[in-house]
Amino acid sequence: MSGTVRITGGVNDLDNSGGNGILWFIDRYDGVTNTTLAFGSIREGGSQNFQDGTGGAGLAGVPVGEGNVLYFVVDPSGGSHGYDSTGMSVVIRPKDIPCTQSPCDDFNACTHSDTCVGGVCTGTSYSCQDGNVCTTDACDGAGGCNFTNNTVGCDDGNACTVFDRCSGGACQGSPASCDDGNACTLDSCDALKGCVHAVATAPGPATGRTITVDDDGSALFRSIQTAIDDPGTAAGDVVSVAPGTYFENLLVKCGVSVVGAGYETTIVDGGGRGAVARIADCCSDTRLQGFTLTNGLVSGEYGAGVRVVGGAPIITFNLITGNRAEATFGAGYYSYCYGFNPGAGGGVALVNSQATLSQNRITNNSSQPEGGGMWVFRGSPVITRNFITGNQAVAAASYGGCYAPDSAGGVSVLDSSATVSENVIADNTARDGGGLGIAGGSPLVTRNEISGNEARHLGGGIDVNSDAMVANNLILGNSAFWGGGVASSSGDRSSISNNTIAGNLAGNVGGGVLLDGSQATLVNNVLYGNQGSGITVEQPPAEIASNIFFRNSPDACQGSASLLCSGSGNLAADPLLVNPSKGDYRLGSGSPAIDSGRAEGAPTVDFRGQWRPLDGDLDGVSGVDRGAYEYDRDDVLGLRFVNDTLLNWDAAPGATTYHVYSGFLATLLRAGLDTCRDGEDADLSDLAFTETRIPTAGEGLAYVVTAVVGGVEGSPGWNSLGLERPQSIHCP
Repeated sequence: MSGTVRITGGVNDLDNSGGNGILWFIDRYDGVTNTTLAFGSIREGGSQNFQDGTGGAGLAGVPVGEGNVLYFVVDPSGGSHGYDSTGMSVVIRPKDIPCTQSPCDDFNACTHSDTCVGGVCTGTSYSCQDGNVCTTDACDGAGGCNFTNNTVGCDDGNACTVFDRCSGGACQGSPASCDDGNACTLDSCDALKGCVHAVATAPGPATGRTITVDDDGSALFRSIQTAIDDPGTAAGDVVSVAPGTYFENLLVKCGVSVVGAGYETTIVDGGGRGAVARIADCCSDTRLQGFTLTNGLVSGEYGAGVRVVGGAPIITFNLITGNRAEATFGAGYYSYCYGFNPGAGGGVALVNSQATLSQNRITNNSSQPEGGGMWVFRGSPVITRNFITGNQAVAAASYGGCYAPDSAGGVSVLDSSATVSENVIADNTARDGGGLGIAGGSPLVTRNEISGNEARHLGGGIDVNSDAMVANNLILGNSAFWGGGVASSSGDRSSISNNTIAGNLAGNVGGGVLLDGSQATLVNNVLYGNQGSGITVEQPPAEIASNIFFRNSPDACQGSASLLCSGSGNLAADPLLVNPSKGDYRLGSGSPAIDSGRAEGAPTVDFRGQWRPLDGDLDGVSGVDRGAYEYDRDDVLGLRFVNDTLLNWDAAPGATTYHVYSGFLATLLRAGLDTCRDGEDADLSDLAFTETRIPTAGEGLAYVVTAVVGGVEGSPGWNSLGLERPQSIHCP
């Protein structure tokens, strides 16, 4: 017989009374060569089964030819054999003879229901998968399974544990430490989100003394710092500063509010002698407000205008301008630098902080080489409603060969989970990241206007390489050599969604967006009128889906992976923007972007703060729109009573007049807003209505304001399902 055979069986020592054990061999002799196929040794009372080289049961594929001889040799071991005796079982079966009749035997103990298939005996494998990553699952060779505990790395599904590893058949982790070392945060852990660092709420308005400062001598102090340093100045006090120019470098005391009379008239001039104002490890009961902070200069340090380290203070309503952070150099030799210390954050530096920076003007500052307007390092600050304009980052270079390229003309965010929202970031310059430079961390960049910024190399508007969420932004008229609007480079895993990216310019490629080796997702964006292509894709990103392209030159999408733009719900169509030539990038009626975006992962509000999704096409089903704006039929936002009788609201773009409606709460469900109040409104074109009615006890009134745009009354608003409210009457 020629072919292959399967050899099963085993050897055992039948005597356990003290012999020296046995040796055994299985050999094949082909007439020329003797080959050992398997061998083993057994001590007294032991046994062994024949195994292949991987531990599998039996010798499954032993080739034999005509005249071959198989030998089974059992030999006592050692010099004393009086107690040794041997048991042996050997079965030889042909393996590769064509199969002609079912059932058959495929000689594999880890299969069952063996049948002939195409002349080969084939079995169905036993299922030994128990679904537990912490066991190694295998057939036991006898029709059963072995589930052996292992110690591999795993995920226990609990974000509050770290270093998860299998132990005893279960995934177990060690408790995570959520202490961020910041006394101004309340640290906790959420099993789904992980560590949470909530800013501790300040005790409320200052309840201490008001300490006055005036440089003309008419107050308690003539110097701001002298007032702060006074032993009597304590947490809860307000240092109130009169108009004037104060040549000082401030160190703010924790718990104290330092408040100027307004940045137009109250100036702190740092005199080029360091940071203008410093705050360290102070909580949200510490405030710096109402100043022009200028002429700060730091060398080899950070934060020339305002430097915040740790804590969670509030910096608001300031003008931060004309400050500079410079690099310093030691010796240099060719391309090696010694003693190089960069300057960062010409206007502001936030380091390991949860600070709130709001409603400031940060303009005409510079850094060498990073963060002309602002430098954010770690922490999770809130940067909102600021104007960050005209700042620049410049390269750091020395004759000794030291060189550091400049990046992030407006804002640099490094390894941070900062929230950057509702800012105007415009006309800033740098080599990379003219407006924003983002590296590492997981910041949220949302509802910003990022426009007119310039980068000589990458990312005119944004240069991003992180896990950032970039959503609901207007990214307009920026320029760079590569990536005029956004540059997303190798290693980037950001989510770029629901932005309107329009009118950007690339000197080379990627007018709207450059994806170069990036793993970013690009979803629900409007790419309109970009020069240098809408998107340039040099390697496949994670996903390009549900975007809309129009008037991008020379192509909507180009690059080695540009075919990604042709599927996944992407559209090449006119989004029917209201008036982009006049800066109005809202969606117009009938736009194909309305209700056609992807709902999964979409932001819950739009650029204006309007809810998403709305039923913009009025088909009875709400849907997410593409781009930064949700189509809302000129819905009026921001209704609020500023006092007991005066109702205000936000302007609706293009509105010429407004209608005010009201209805009693008791009849609201039945009659709706059933009263037009135009006859009581002195000026239908302003953003105010004075209520003269006084509800009786137990009564209440609800209000809606509608905008009239181009002679057409807009939407009365939307309910919690994103469906438009019914309107029972209309003002004439």
